[in-house]
Amino acid sequence: MTLTRRSLALLALAALLAVLNLWGGGGPAAVEALPVLPAAVADTVAVLQVSTPIEKLRIERVSMEKGAPGFDRWRIVTPLDFPADTAQIQAVIATFAGGLPMDAFVDGGNHEDYGVDDQNGLLVELFGAGAELPTVSVMVGKTAAGPSTFVRIPGAEAVYRADVGGRARYARPAGQWRDKVALDLDPDKVVGLTLARAADTLTFTRGASPGADGDGKPLPTPWQLDPAAAALLGGPVDDETLRLTVRALARIRAAEIHNPDYAAGFDAPAAVGTLRMEDGTTHVVTLGARVADGNAFVRVAGRDEVFRTPGNVGRALTQPLQAFQDRRLLTFARGDVSSIAYVDRGLTVVLEQSEDGASWAVTQPPNMDADQQQALLTVNTLAALRATAVAPDTRFDATGARFQVRFRDGRTVALELGQVEPGAENRALVRVRVAGQPGVYLLREAVLSELRKAFGRG
Repeated sequence: MTLTRRSLALLALAALLAVLNLWGGGGPAAVEALPVLPAAVADTVAVLQVSTPIEKLRIERVSMEKGAPGFDRWRIVTPLDFPADTAQIQAVIATFAGGLPMDAFVDGGNHEDYGVDDQNGLLVELFGAGAELPTVSVMVGKTAAGPSTFVRIPGAEAVYRADVGGRARYARPAGQWRDKVALDLDPDKVVGLTLARAADTLTFTRGASPGADGDGKPLPTPWQLDPAAAALLGGPVDDETLRLTVRALARIRAAEIHNPDYAAGFDAPAAVGTLRMEDGTTHVVTLGARVADGNAFVRVAGRDEVFRTPGNVGRALTQPLQAFQDRRLLTFARGDVSSIAYVDRGLTVVLEQSEDGASWAVTQPPNMDADQQQALLTVNTLAALRATAVAPDTRFDATGARFQVRFRDGRTVALELGQVEPGAENRALVRVRVAGQPGVYLLREAVLSELRKAFGRG
C-alpha cells in the first residue's frame, strides 16, 4: 500500500509531537505529594487533648520519668479528675507514632460537608512534656469509606482521608476514658485465696515456689484447701481450676464504671474474695448480689467505684466446693508410652510407639496405616486429659468402650466410657472413669470423637 502525501505529513506530525512530549516538555507533570502528620514518639508524649468549641478533654501522663510507677499511667485532668484508661491512650498514640500519612485528597474547602469545620470537628492534639505547641494536631471529622476518616490539618483548607481509627475513638464522653482496670495483680504472686459466701467459706493456700524452670519462671506449688473443706471435698484440689480462679480475680477489667452509690446489691453481697500476696498484702473483691445481662458488679477495696464486669468474675467468686475437685483424668509422659489401644464392641485397634519415639504404627488389626499427626494429637491429649466437669452423682453405665495406655515398664491405665448425656449449649457429654480409681466425670463427646480418629473410628 502506498501512503499519500497527506498521510505522510500526519505521521511526521505525530512523531514530532511524541518527541516533544518525551524530551521537550520536561517529563510528566509532577504530582503533589500528600502530607504526613509528624511522628509522635510514644515515650515523649505527655498530654492527649481532644477539643471542641464546647468542651476540652485533657489527659496527662502521671510521670515522665521512665521506669517510675507513674510513667505508664495516665490521668484525666479536664473535665473530670480520674485515672485514665492506659490501653485507650496507648492505642491513640500508636496511631500517630510513625507519622500518619494522608490516604487521599478530598476537597479544597466545604469543611462542614466533611465535619472538619471548627464547630463540628474534633481537634486532636498530642503534646510533649512542657510544650505549648502540639507535636501532632489534626481536625477529625466524619467517618469516610472503609477505615478512613475525613481530616484537616488546622490552618489549612484541604480536606483529606486518613486512617486515624475513626471519629468514635475520640468522640467518647470523658467518663468513657476512665481507667477500667479495677485490679491488676500478678497471679503468680498470689499465695492465698479466701472465698466467703453465705453457705461456706473456702480458704486456699500454697507455699513458696521450690525454684525456677529452665526459663527462670518460678515453679508452682500445689494449692491446699483448709482441712474442714478438704474433708468434704474428698480429694485433692484441682490446681488448674485454682489457677483460672485466681487469674479471673487478680486481673479485673470492667466494661463500665458506676458511681459509688450505684445499687448493685452490696448491702448483702453474694461473695467476698480475698487475695493474699507473697509480700503479705491483701486485696479484697466484693461481689454484689445483682446480676444484669450476665454481668457481675464488684467493688475493690481502696476504690469507691462500682465496676460492671464480665460474668466470669462472679462465677469465680461463687463456685461451689465441688467445682474445685481435681479433674485430672490421665497424666503421663509421652516417651513412657509403649502402646495405646481403643476397644469398642469387640474391635480393638492398637497404636504402638517406636523405640526411639519417632513414629507410630498400627499393630492390630493388620494392614492398617497409622496417621502420624493424628496419633501424636491423641497421645498428647491423653497425656494431660482433664474432665469437663465432675459428674453430679456416681452413676455409670459401662459401654465396654475404653482407651487403654500401656507403658514401657509394663504398667497400664484405662479410661472407660459410659453413657452419653446432654450438656450446655447442646454439647453432648460422656460419663467417664479411670479404671480402678474412684470418681465419675464428664467429658465432651467432641474430645472423644477427636481421640478416636487415630484409630480409624472418628
